[in-house]
Amino acid sequence: MDALRRACVLALLAVAYLFVVVPVGMAARLLRDPLNRALRPDARTYWSGPRA
Repeated sequence: MDALRRACVLALLAVAYLFVVVPVGMAARLLRDPLNRALRPDARTYWSGPRA
């Protein structure tokens, strides 16, 4: 019975991950560039320096 409970919890967590976390991550990547990787041909350098 304990093995069945563990399998059900694992399956529910996997489903929650697939239907909650993955779509949120994909939407975040579609809406903005989290690493700010856009090419800027007019820039002299891509160095941004340390953040304070």
